[in-house]
Amino acid sequence: MRRVIRRAPTPLVVAGACAVGAAVVWLTAYNLVPFARIDQRTLAGFVGLLGPDTARPAMRLSELVDPRPFALFGAAILLLALARRRPRSAIAIAATLAGANVTTQLLKPALAQAPIVPGMETASWPSGHATAAMALALCLQLAVPQRWRPTAAALGGLFVLILFIPSLVPLVLGLKKMPPGPLRDRLEAAARRIGVRYRHLYVWDTRGNLATAMVTGLVPRFRQIVFTDLLLQTLSDDEVEAVFGHEVGHVRHGHLLYYAVFLLLSFLTLGAAYRAVELTVGRTLLPEDLLLVLSVVATGCYLFLVFGFVSRRCERQADVFGCKAVSCADPNCSGHQPDTALVARGKGLCRTGVGTFVRALERVEEINGSARGAVAAARRGLFGRVAGLLRIIGVGLATWQHSTIARRVAFLRTLAEDPKRERRFQWGLTALRWVLLLVLAGGILAVAARSGWRSLLEGV
Repeated sequence: MRRVIRRAPTPLVVAGACAVGAAVVWLTAYNLVPFARIDQRTLAGFVGLLGPDTARPAMRLSELVDPRPFALFGAAILLLALARRRPRSAIAIAATLAGANVTTQLLKPALAQAPIVPGMETASWPSGHATAAMALALCLQLAVPQRWRPTAAALGGLFVLILFIPSLVPLVLGLKKMPPGPLRDRLEAAARRIGVRYRHLYVWDTRGNLATAMVTGLVPRFRQIVFTDLLLQTLSDDEVEAVFGHEVGHVRHGHLLYYAVFLLLSFLTLGAAYRAVELTVGRTLLPEDLLLVLSVVATGCYLFLVFGFVSRRCERQADVFGCKAVSCADPNCSGHQPDTALVARGKGLCRTGVGTFVRALERVEEINGSARGAVAAARRGLFGRVAGLLRIIGVGLATWQHSTIARRVAFLRTLAEDPKRERRFQWGLTALRWVLLLVLAGGILAVAARSGWRSLLEGV
């Protein structure tokens, strides 16, 4: 007990330093215009990673914190604490579960009557599902034995993040709902035709600094589709609909679920391999610190090469769906009229649809380049050089995940010339995704068969 008390100040100091650092970052990003622009671009890229998702499994996940499942899970956690003869923990669990629900239900009408923070969506904040998930995760920590708490914290934190982050996006970015009008009606009709559900369409005011779109949220009831002001101002309605199709293409192809499974299996395999090397020859040949550095470098190279390759292929798949979202049933059509019927659920692919999305890609590249150039021209001295370096790094990371616009456009144009190529691409990508998962799963089973599951988990 004394040893725990003596060690407590160190993590408290670290936590305090993190809090101070977070405050400094917040003050800088929200009060200094140059840093605010960098923050907007960085956040756009980060939140964009949440775009790919799968509706059906995610809906099942969100239903775990509906009233009945929430009560069952809460009762199970409470019984676990009582079975371990922890009456105080059981009381704390019961109070936390009840208090989380009561406070959320009280705050919702209070915020709806008198908004406190501009831009806060009272219909989704505080989120009842996110609060329930956090309450369950916290109570699980109180109920399980100490040796299982790291695992319970990791699983509970992941569960909370999946449900909680989308609720924060409108608040953090200051999003506004897309106003009623012809464009909103068109996108809503496209969503119904494609078969994708979402909560709201939002507009992100970047003060004309960024042209992009993103979709956030694993679950349809939390899903938000976001367009920046610059994109809506410069693209035609046809091109905006094609960009909309690209974003929901990530949803239809289940990219987020695949990314999550792929990364989980990758880290399990890599961790087990590093552990096996460390136990056999690693410590006798290299110092432990050097082994740690090498493992981090190897993991980074793996993510850059393998995950980057998969991500670029999935991005092309979303590009193809963006073309299909604005395609008619005639593959060789020469143009669309206002009354041209587009194919439901993105099943068709025509020359006009490909051309529309290609124009959107090229236009986005053009206007983003112009915006970056205008900002760079206004900056001089050391800060201008630092900002230029950050832009180069940002463009490099975007290319790593998405490939260049020129390559994406060249690929799409080959599909317009040869529609059969699209089917070969889809089959090839599906085979690649399954082969990678099977190889990783086989590696995990091989390590577990040789060293045991305990050694596998210790490697992680």
